Amino acid sequence: PRKHSILRRLRLSIPYKRWREAVLIRDHSRCQRCGETPKKPEVHHILSFRTHPDLRLDVKNGITLCEGCHSIVDAYRRRTSKLQPLIQPGEHRRVRAVPTALQLELPIEW
Repeated sequence: PRKHSILRRLRLSIPYKRWREAVLIRDHSRCQRCGETPKKPEVHHILSFRTHPDLRLDVKNGITLCEGCHSIVDAYRRRTSKLQPLIQPGEHRRVRAVPTALQLELPIEW
């Protein structure tokens, strides 16, 4: 099967949906870059979904963003190293660079 169809199936899977929901709950559905609470919050992988398969379902590697901030973060990722994300949970309105997802010690309550 094509790589894109495998990734698409994974994004439609129940474990992926649970990961997404856990990130939204942890972040209170609030954009962690600008602080807004969008009607349709988006969940972003801090370290790339494609290049870090071991972190795809790690809640520490997810962050809630609004559509506008998600576009900015994705554009930044395309221009720079995938190992230096633009965003870090909790740093509203003054975000630049962050540690890797494994260094983010976020409390996760299930």
